[in-house]
Amino acid sequence: MITCDECGHVNRLGAIYCGACGAKLDVNMEVIEGSVLATASEIRAQKFFVAGRSAIVLGIFLLISSIVFNIYFVPDIPKPQLPRSEPQKAEQIFPHAVNWVQPSLDNAPAINIENLITESPLSLLAWRQQTFNTVMGDIDTSAVTNWQIEIFNSRNVETGTWDGPDKIASTAFALLALMAKPGPDNFDEAIAEGVEFLKAQILRNSSGKDPLAHTLAVMALVESGTLSERALSIVRPALYRGNLPNWQALALLSFPPEVRPSRIAAIRANTTDSLWRHYLHFLSDKPMIESLDESLFVTGAGKDLEGADRLAWASVSFWMGRNLDDLKTTLEAWNEDQVPPAAPEDLRSLTGPQADLCMAVLAATAPVRAPIPWIRPAAK
Repeated sequence: MITCDECGHVNRLGAIYCGACGAKLDVNMEVIEGSVLATASEIRAQKFFVAGRSAIVLGIFLLISSIVFNIYFVPDIPKPQLPRSEPQKAEQIFPHAVNWVQPSLDNAPAINIENLITESPLSLLAWRQQTFNTVMGDIDTSAVTNWQIEIFNSRNVETGTWDGPDKIASTAFALLALMAKPGPDNFDEAIAEGVEFLKAQILRNSSGKDPLAHTLAVMALVESGTLSERALSIVRPALYRGNLPNWQALALLSFPPEVRPSRIAAIRANTTDSLWRHYLHFLSDKPMIESLDESLFVTGAGKDLEGADRLAWASVSFWMGRNLDDLKTTLEAWNEDQVPPAAPEDLRSLTGPQADLCMAVLAATAPVRAPIPWIRPAAK
């Protein structure tokens, strides 16, 4: 294009005179060359625009076509069929390694054995809250609740502990009693505060503690379900000493099987009583007894037992499924005790008179000490 110097009209290339004013046009080769290049660039840009627009339209068309084709013409891909194994029965899951000592799974008609075997509770406290009424059946445990309330009311609300001759022992034993059976909501706060006190005393400095006080504290901490794996590794070694075999055997059941202390040779060596050997048999990786002592399960066998022996007997009777009618009768009698029997002197000297109530609560609720899957009959 050539611009007229007189009037500014833009004329076509090759014109000699301006088409607007008639003035002669001044031909400048540099201007003409630039005009030619600009025109060519404009033409190329127009071609690219048209081509790009066509490509976009074509792409949209192909996308829509593929969607329609996939919906109406392509068959569905069959879903993979994975092989399925037959569901196992409760008897297959539960280990029956010992022929002469096979715990009956018919501990109580209302218990759903499959659920108890397959569930993996976070803590004993949580499991008891879910299953206490089912496991205990129609046994009246209102007396246990009254004993728990009396224990709760003896708490020092300012410190969150129980003040006995040994504060660790008295607090731990009270917590075990409160956690043995679900109670009023305000139990939860008391349990949480007591557990924090025990953590500070046991996890930071476990040396120099009375063996019984320490064992009770370990039981309470583990059953609360609040310990980390590292904390569990800290409290386990105290049970290896075997210097308090019965209570240390009781403490083993507080641990889930996968983290239960296994180095218990000292406990095994110092466990001589027939009842306690039966009890430890279920928690040990080696047999503790060669034949079943049927005298432990005759009618009235648990009537005159005291202290921790009550707890061991009721637990073993429940696990074995021997003479369950007598077990129920005995538990009902224990739950109706107007005045709980005196606890062993070693307990009372550490925890004070409340030891009687705590021991009574634990014994009367023995069947819910732990889920059935936590019991491990020893292999031959």
